Formats: sequence, structure tokens, C-alpha cells
Amino acid sequence: MGHISLSAARRAETAGPQGRPFAGKTVAVVHAAWHSCGSYQVNVSQIAAYKALGARVVSVAMMDDFARRPPRGGRWTTYFEASRDIGADRRFYSGAPFSALASRVLVDGWWRLIHGDQASWLIELAKRAPLPEGFESESIDFIHANHYFTLPFAERLMRGRKVPVVLETQDIQARQYVLRNKGGFFITPHATYDDMLEVELSWMRRADLCAHLNEEEHRDFQKLLPELRHALIYPAVASTPLARGRDIIIVASDNYGNYMSLRWFLQEVMPFAGGASVAIYGNIDGGVKRRDAALYESHRALFKGRVDDI
Repeated sequence: MGHISLSAARRAETAGPQGRPFAGKTVAVVHAAWHSCGSYQVNVSQIAAYKALGARVVSVAMMDDFARRPPRGGRWTTYFEASRDIGADRRFYSGAPFSALASRVLVDGWWRLIHGDQASWLIELAKRAPLPEGFESESIDFIHANHYFTLPFAERLMRGRKVPVVLETQDIQARQYVLRNKGGFFITPHATYDDMLEVELSWMRRADLCAHLNEEEHRDFQKLLPELRHALIYPAVASTPLARGRDIIIVASDNYGNYMSLRWFLQEVMPFAGGASVAIYGNIDGGVKRRDAALYESHRALFKGRVDDI
């Protein structure tokens, strides 16, 4: 696999057998049940690329929290409504059921979580996600997993078979957990970056190939896991038309990293924006208001809130 773009994928659709190396194969794209975010758009593009290469593609979405058995439950309903354009030939869903609370998840996962170890928590949830309903009829030839924490679930999908696995990292997750922990309350001793990174790396070692979305990530993981195969694959997302005016539109969800970036923009960039029109969409408004009420109030008119469907 190399640098795949949408145009290259389209060329493959009209090519002969050599341009469709996945013809006759079933590929499972395993991903978190997220929507309305960059990762979701990457998942859509992954599915489109594999289909262009000849594969039959199934989407397998894993909820990153306890959830009722799909399709029941509010989080699943919201996910279904927001992910209709995912493009897979067939879709499956799973997540750790509430009955897992009676297992060792509180000891193995929750106890670590209250110390800030989100890396281990997500692994324990994935271990308890059951085989999706109807998945027994599938024969998977290739798995493209997104984020290290889906790997325990991906192994369950193999059902004892040996299936090649590509893991797409989408950032060093331990970095994101450290940022999130700065905005939350956890008891001491706190999980460190190194603690969570080791959890991440230990699971990544199970993949046959690690794919990375940018040069920095590719370089970092090559140094951290030199024994693994790595590939730099820029995400094949559709190009966005360039704006021709002086409008600035920011779309951000409520997480600590986005809060830090937006705070920098409001404090350091806005004073030089001149007459530019600025609008901020997404539930980041609540995050800014919660973390820095004065900053929120001074820029209140810029925040437009979350728009469920644009």
C-alpha cells in the first residue's frame, strides 16, 4: 500500500485485474463508532478506496463506551443517523454491554481509568465487545483497523483464523490522553504518558503493517517500533473548495486539544484578523465556557453551537 488518493482510487475502478488487487476479497474496516469528525471522514475514504481496488467492504463499528446492544440506545441511534454515507457493502456494530460491569472490567479497566489511564480502559472495553450479530456468515480476508484500541476487537472478528491486519494509527493516542487528562479530575498516582504509550505500543506490535497519516507520525512510530513495517498513507479525503473571501470558519468538537488550539487562535490570531468575519461551530463552545468563562464571554458572538446536519 502506498500513497492513495481519491483520483488514484477512481483510476483503479476502470483498470484491469492488476488495478483491482482486492477483487473477490472481503475487507473489514474496523473503527470506533464516531461521526461528525475527521476520523469518520477518513473511514469513509478507506472504504471507498478498498471498493475501488475491487474489494467487498464491511464496516465494523465499535462503541468506545458501555452501550446497549445495537440498534437500541441513544448513542447508536445518533450514530446511525449521522453515518448513512459511510459507503460499506454491509455494516456491523458492537460495543461492551452493561453486563460487562459484572466482569473484571472494574479492576482491569475502571481502576486504571480513575488514575487517568485511558489507554488501558479502551483496551478493556474492546476485549468485551461481542461478535456483532450476523458476523458469523462473513469470511474476512483482510482487516484495516483504526486506532490501536480496536485491535482486541479485531482479533475477536478473526474467530481463530489468521487474517492480515493493517493498523492505521491516526496520531499517537497517548498524547491525546495526556491532553484530555489536563481537563479532567483523576486521583493520584496519575497515569503518565509513558505508561499509556507502552499500552498503545504493546498492542500495535500485533499488527502486520502500521499505516500513518502524516510524516511526523510516520517518523515517530518508526523510531518507537523499528521492528514493524510502516507505511505513510495520506488520507484520501475529498478536496474542499477554497474560500474566496475574508470569512474564517472553525469547526471543532469539545476536547482539550481543540480548546488549547482555539484559545491560541482567539488570543494570538484574532487581534490581527482585521475585518475578517469569524464563526465557530461545534460543541467546543461548551468546552471553552467551562474552562475559561472570561474568554468565552469576550467572544460569545462568534460561537454558533453544534450543527447536527450541515
